[in-house]
Amino acid sequence: GAGAGAAPARRPLATGALPNVAADLAGLPEADGPLTEAARAGIVACVRQSTEAPLAEALAIQARIAAEFLASKTCRGGRVGAEFARTMSA
Repeated sequence: GAGAGAAPARRPLATGALPNVAADLAGLPEADGPLTEAARAGIVACVRQSTEAPLAEALAIQARIAAEFLASKTCRGGRVGAEFARTMSA
């Protein structure tokens, strides 16, 4: 039996797609500009696409979406791009 401090039983790893994962932004304050709006849209796209895929493909999907966003003009013009420029100029 499970005693005090015992770890809960592990569930089997789900390797299929995860249907019906909520990806809406209800409850978030309105974006303070187009860069924040674009970042949020990218996050939602990442959640949707990676949860609709099997586990074996999900990480590659997340990596591709993140890389595309990090290389985008939108990202380079935002906070991440500013920090990159500051770091690289040091």
